[in-house]
Amino acid sequence: MHKHLAALQQQYQPRIDRLTQERKHLAKQHQTERAEQKQRQQQRWEQDSQRRQQRFAKGMKGLWHRFTGKYRDTIQRNEQEALAALQRDQQERDELIFTQMKERQALQREITQIDQQQQADTQQFKEQLYRQINETQQHSVKDAFDQVDQRHQERQQTQDRGFGLER
Repeated sequence: MHKHLAALQQQYQPRIDRLTQERKHLAKQHQTERAEQKQRQQQRWEQDSQRRQQRFAKGMKGLWHRFTGKYRDTIQRNEQEALAALQRDQQERDELIFTQMKERQALQREITQIDQQQQADTQQFKEQLYRQINETQQHSVKDAFDQVDQRHQERQQTQDRGFGLER
């Protein structure tokens, strides 16, 4: 019985290992992409802020702009551009995160499919075994299967933790 269960696990293990590595690589790649985007947006914000600041006249001309109201117009224009830049950056972050979520979901569907197939094969083996043994033996076999199921659930929980959005 244990040999057959181990054979079932070995049948799926290479695919599970490959997907686990792919999931880890994808999480790291996504984290890097978000960090690079954050850095690009920060640099762009600093450049835009400097450009907006340069619109203010200095000296006597600046004093004249305050008196005529042009200074207030420049402030309003700068505030509008700053708000638009913040909204643009947020939209870019949202788009990146949405794209990354779709990639992770596709990988997760593949992981789930393999897991379900492995569970179905294991369940089929259990049912065949139960039909072949008497009631007294079924209890000890059930206990052994429960231990295997518990280890499988623990492994699955460990794998699921690796899919968070690290920042």
